[in-house]
Amino acid sequence: MPFSPPSGRAPRRLLRRAAARPALVPVVMLVLGVAFSVGVASRFQSATHDRTEQEFRTAAADSTRAVRSELARSEDALRGAAGLFGASSRLGRTEFRTYVRSLGLTSRYPSMQGITYVSSVPTGDLPRFVAEQRRDGAPGFAVKLAPDSDPRLGTGKERRIVTFEETTAGGPPLNLGYDVSARVGARGAQDRARDTGKAALTARLTVLPNPAPGFSLLMPVYRPGVVPRTVAERRAALRGWAIARFRGPEFLANIHRPMAAEVRVELFDGDRADGRALLAAMPRTPEAGGMTSTVHLDAAGRTWTLRYTSLPSFASGYRQRAPLIALIGGLFLSITTAALVRIHIVARRQADREVEERTGQLRDAAQELTRVNLDLEARNREVEAHSREVEAFAVMQHEFVATASHELRTPLTSIIGYLELVLDAPPDELSSEHRGHLKVVHRGGQRLLALVGDLLTVDKVDAGAMEIEPRLERLDTLVAPAVETLRPAAERKGVTLAVEAGRDPIVVRVDRDRFEQVLGNIVGNAVKFTPPAGEIRVTVARRGDTAEVRVADTGPGIPADELPRIFDRFYRASSSVRSATQGTGLGLTIARSLVEAHGGVLTAESEVGRGTTFVIGLPVAEPPAETLAAELAGVCDDARSA
Repeated sequence: MPFSPPSGRAPRRLLRRAAARPALVPVVMLVLGVAFSVGVASRFQSATHDRTEQEFRTAAADSTRAVRSELARSEDALRGAAGLFGASSRLGRTEFRTYVRSLGLTSRYPSMQGITYVSSVPTGDLPRFVAEQRRDGAPGFAVKLAPDSDPRLGTGKERRIVTFEETTAGGPPLNLGYDVSARVGARGAQDRARDTGKAALTARLTVLPNPAPGFSLLMPVYRPGVVPRTVAERRAALRGWAIARFRGPEFLANIHRPMAAEVRVELFDGDRADGRALLAAMPRTPEAGGMTSTVHLDAAGRTWTLRYTSLPSFASGYRQRAPLIALIGGLFLSITTAALVRIHIVARRQADREVEERTGQLRDAAQELTRVNLDLEARNREVEAHSREVEAFAVMQHEFVATASHELRTPLTSIIGYLELVLDAPPDELSSEHRGHLKVVHRGGQRLLALVGDLLTVDKVDAGAMEIEPRLERLDTLVAPAVETLRPAAERKGVTLAVEAGRDPIVVRVDRDRFEQVLGNIVGNAVKFTPPAGEIRVTVARRGDTAEVRVADTGPGIPADELPRIFDRFYRASSSVRSATQGTGLGLTIARSLVEAHGGVLTAESEVGRGTTFVIGLPVAEPPAETLAAELAGVCDDARSA
């Protein structure tokens, strides 16, 4: 247990005796200082040990994440190869070689020894398959049984043939034409990948040409245009496997690991640290270690075991000497302090104690005031500097969003324009399948362009740069045209859209374009979330000094706990997530900001299963009669000219 400095009655007795006999003060201070130094050194040693252990655990966790990340990167590369084969019914070795070389295995995937494609071929189709490979640039292609095959597996109805192979070294393929159907270790992983549709790891293998323990990562490839959902469908649609080969030592050596020179890592295949299942160890030569940690990692259908051992260098140097340094420093300070106190007592023994005490109090008070003033000045400077940084960051954020939105809007507009030109091509120049794909891309581009516009609008609102030009407007003449633009979308969905306004005109002072944007966002949301045969009712009415526009739908409604958050940026209610309704989560945020910019209020009322109602409240404008007539006449003229 760590030593604690003495406390309680014994120190108090020593202090009382020292107070009665001033000559004992240095001795008491020396004894207490030594005891305190020993206690601090002991606690420091305990804290150093805890910190060292925490650093070791952190290094082990970081190394485990590095292994998982490297497997994920390799899986992504194989997924691209699988996608390449799954996109074409006829793919040659030239295309395969081009894709693998584009990956840059040597620089980007140094732990990978190569990528292989294994075809699933019915036994009866082997002659035709061999002839196709010879015509495809492999004149000497021949099927031969892999050397480490299990003869008990027989021939079977399906053969698994190494068709394409590209290695990191760039040499000639070593396994081309091998029939790997009877390889026990690889066959299990192949079957697992085929039946699950996911990547799978093999058991521990011997990787050639320089024999070393290793493993392979497999990704199933299915026929083009097929999306199998069951095991039976996957087996029927199987085309082959894209396989990445790894040598254990190179895999572990090429992963960035923190404290690589201070922590030994051993990688085992399986859920136990069994020497027969060892894939790699870094450093290779074991040393006498201290702390150990064992981690089980689920990797592509298999369990790996990582064992970490701290090497002697991990806890060497300053970590070991720190408690001793703290002890020596404490002893030195204790002795020095005791000596200084002794000198002080001898020098000031004849002085007036009362004057000394008052002088000391004044000195301490002055020092405390000075310290407080310095702290206040330093904090004020920090606050001012932080305020300047916040202001500069806000300016940079606004400039970045504006620049990025402009830079994105221009190419997006160009892309959408060219897509529309292509979609307008005659039917004989563009197949229906390609036209459908292009329409999907066109819709995605329009959504992205709308998102850029929403982001730019939100940024303008935050920066106070939103331009609002309010004019006197009749609310009913504003609402009806804005709602009519959404009627075709509602009719296509089978939703009834109705507008109700009183006979007496209600005049408000608003910016027509911004108010139409608000209505478009709110009514557009209602159209999206109202099911077929539902109803949307837009009502215009006056309540005292407030003009209200109520948009009520018969949609699924919003839960009470989610209602306060629907105006937050990028927030989407659970109903929209479940129904996969498209949206950015910015429409209601923009609508509320624009309504508040007009001095109004936007609220929402909802009940699950009975629909949602949004209420726009704006102050009624009541200018003198001649001003009202003049401005409304100008509004009518603008409407007729438009």
